[in-house]
Amino acid sequence: FVRDANADDRCNAVATGGNELTTFESSGNFYCVRTFTSSGTFQWNGTNATVVDFVIVGGGGGGGYGGGGGSGGVIQAFAPIGAQDWPITVGQGGVANNSANTNPGGTGGDSSAFGLVARGGAGGGGYGPSQEAQGASCSATNVTTGATATINIGCGGGGGGTSSNNYNSGGDGAFPKPYGNDGGDGQSANFRAGSGNYGGGGGGAGGDGRHAVWDAALGFQSGSGSGGAGVATTITASPLTVASGGNGQNANGDVERYYGSGGNGVNKLDRNGADGVVIVRYELDITAPTVSSVSVPSAGSYKAGDTLSFTVNTSENVTVVTTGGTPQIALTIGSTTRQATYASGSGSSSLVFSYTVQAGDTDTDGIAVGTLSANSGTLKDAAGNDLNLTLNSVGSTSSVLVDTTAPSISSVSLNAANDALTVTFLEDVYNTNGGAGDLEASDFALSISGGTATVTATPSSIIKTSQSVWVLGVSLSGTPDGNETLSVVPSGAAAIYDVAGNAASTTQSNNTASLTEKVAPTVSSVSVPSAGSYKAGDTLSFTVNTSENVTVVTTGGTPQIALTIGSTTRQATYTTGTGTSALVFSYTVQASETDTDGISVGTLSANGGTLKDAAGNDMNLTLNSVGSTAAILVDTTAPTVLIQNIPTAVNSTSPFSVTFKFSEDVSGFDMGDILVTNGSAGNFTTTDANTYSADITPDAGGNIAINISDNIAQDAASNNNIAATQVTVAYDIAAPTAPTIGTSNGSTLSGT
Repeated sequence: FVRDANADDRCNAVATGGNELTTFESSGNFYCVRTFTSSGTFQWNGTNATVVDFVIVGGGGGGGYGGGGGSGGVIQAFAPIGAQDWPITVGQGGVANNSANTNPGGTGGDSSAFGLVARGGAGGGGYGPSQEAQGASCSATNVTTGATATINIGCGGGGGGTSSNNYNSGGDGAFPKPYGNDGGDGQSANFRAGSGNYGGGGGGAGGDGRHAVWDAALGFQSGSGSGGAGVATTITASPLTVASGGNGQNANGDVERYYGSGGNGVNKLDRNGADGVVIVRYELDITAPTVSSVSVPSAGSYKAGDTLSFTVNTSENVTVVTTGGTPQIALTIGSTTRQATYASGSGSSSLVFSYTVQAGDTDTDGIAVGTLSANSGTLKDAAGNDLNLTLNSVGSTSSVLVDTTAPSISSVSLNAANDALTVTFLEDVYNTNGGAGDLEASDFALSISGGTATVTATPSSIIKTSQSVWVLGVSLSGTPDGNETLSVVPSGAAAIYDVAGNAASTTQSNNTASLTEKVAPTVSSVSVPSAGSYKAGDTLSFTVNTSENVTVVTTGGTPQIALTIGSTTRQATYTTGTGTSALVFSYTVQASETDTDGISVGTLSANGGTLKDAAGNDMNLTLNSVGSTAAILVDTTAPTVLIQNIPTAVNSTSPFSVTFKFSEDVSGFDMGDILVTNGSAGNFTTTDANTYSADITPDAGGNIAINISDNIAQDAASNNNIAATQVTVAYDIAAPTAPTIGTSNGSTLSGT
């Protein structure tokens, strides 16, 4: 410890008085020592200091002419004292007797302090030419100190005087010869507070009366008769020896041959008893207060405006002065350094620092507590020791989270049925600002823009998938046409909160979904085959025109349209057009089918397949605006032809007329299609579409063959004709022979 003005100032701050101030440090403790060598006042306020011990020494007895003075009483006490002004009395040493007579030396004065009295030592015995005297006696005295204890304080008896003829002991001593015995001994004890009756400080032994030694050259020399032995009292780490009474010294042939000195004198002129002394030692508090622990905010999530409070618990009361600056604790919130500033607690052992969370602060894995700094302020204990700013035993902040971001909707999805809206938030949400309570349907508001459908504002139901995912029931009126946009927002500014208590705004993004169109596609019209007659193998195609594009899936079956051909039901099956608004169905006419008054179109069926629009709506299968089929005929029968009006025979080359009769109207039949053997056709005439005639002219005698081949004429259905049955006409140009006629009489008649 380096003593300086500051050390003295600290000592003087708690006590004043005395003739000398000494300071020293030992084993980390700081001590102040005040010494009173004369009476005065010990002014003690006791602030942050403790009296360790004190020593009270009475004045030593003066030496007689031939005997040493007795020791003053000594008290070393370990007693706490109250804060007040304490009077201090310091006894003076007894005056020595320097005359050659029997008078003893003077008695030392009593010293007193803190209610205790140390008696002065008795004077030494005197010496005279014809008489020696013993030293005075010093008896123990009872002194009462307040109400705490009765202190028995001793003092030393005086030493005995000497002569060549008579040796007297010190006070209370016997008188054996040739040596005097010790003077009476004072009591010796230590005073300690809190126990009953104690002995006082030890009085020194009285001086020994010793015989003088004759020296032929020098004459009588003084003996070594000593005053009371000095009593040594040592104060820890600063040896302080207090001596009262003196040791008689050899006069070494001085003219004053016979004496015993009082006090600490070494010659005849210094035999006065030593003055008393009062010494007080007190200890100052130089131990810096420390941080024993730091209490942190409760685990949880904190929003903007919330206060994070930290309590720094110290080893003793600490006073905070913010005149030069306010102490602060560094915090790391996310990656940003913030400061929790001192708020309250000065003069106590609990100092509160606080930080108000700001907008934009975020920490998802726990804030961190950094260092404490005085920041030009001061943190001191009552003794003025600066607080050790090291933060010890800081509470865990791994669960002290900061969230200043209001919860928001990250996505929504609407099911195909338009009756369930899934709302997903970026974080867990609640319906109270305390981080508790599941959301309710009334915490949301729904609205629709565009289209034809409307929605009930409050969801019809709510299902919790997780604390951040909620499924809302959607109640619609009208049929969505696919142009509707459904929006969802919190129903109010105090409806939905995150765990930190941030309220969700009623203005949101990522909060809309398009309604799925629920208008089923319809058949706007059906285009039918062209009017005409269709034969076997011909295809009847029907185009179903829809109100929107339709996708046809035939995995489970192929959609079809029922047809009635004649009296038979047939099916025109889907063939092409998926993904468009024109779906083609077709039927191939089969042999033997006939419909002479127009086929009829029946119903459309999915037949295990599906016909859906892009929204997945099934097409309404009702066939609207079907084209007329009255002129769509089916004819799978080949026309036949008969050769009519044939003569049995002809006998000239004159033309004869033949009729060609088809079973139905045909086309493509002309004169070139008439095959004539042994003749030729001419004068071809059309009576109607199924009746034709021609003149046949024979070429020569013999049979004339007339024939119509197949596939030379077609009916309306393009069925080719079947070949006619060939006919033959006999051509006979010979004259007939006259007939012979028999008669009744057997004669013959011939003639032409």
